[in-house]
Amino acid sequence: LAVLMVHEIIIGVVLGATARVTLSALQVAGSIIAQQLGLGFVTSVDPTQGQQGVLIGNFLTLLGIALLFATDTHYLVIAALNDSYKIFSPGELMPSGDVAALATRAFAAAFKIGLQLSAPFLVFDLVFNIGLGVLARLMPQMQVYFVGVPLSIFMGFIILAAVLVSMMGTYMDYFIGVMHDLMPLH
Repeated sequence: LAVLMVHEIIIGVVLGATARVTLSALQVAGSIIAQQLGLGFVTSVDPTQGQQGVLIGNFLTLLGIALLFATDTHYLVIAALNDSYKIFSPGELMPSGDVAALATRAFAAAFKIGLQLSAPFLVFDLVFNIGLGVLARLMPQMQVYFVGVPLSIFMGFIILAAVLVSMMGTYMDYFIGVMHDLMPLH
């Protein structure tokens, strides 16, 4: 009985960690966005992780959780947990290769989607900093940093407002895809 209980606990931890890593893709995107806009030093306590996180990452994570509940996607998590008994049958040996592959795919996909969600800000920062470099060479007496940082933050928030809907739509598609991967085909 103790072996079966440990087996079920391990499966529960793996499935929970997969869902948590899937949600942390928004924290990755928020961290990259904050670094690109010059807001990487603005941190607050992240209520989902209980540790310090950048403000934009915390905002995106809470928005993602709110969207999961608003779109009834949280039922997919419950269905994936229910269907996990078909994948990992109680009393059978746990396929460690499948668990390792699941964890590796989840971590890689979370980082990939986080980077994809922050791509507009990476492009903006590259173009903006090249422009500031050209401006600094053309007008060496001008304090480019004092003009550039507030402008970068302002333009970054405008870009965030413009792409937030498509960012969250892409994230929701990703989350739904991960939850469908956790469910066996019927």
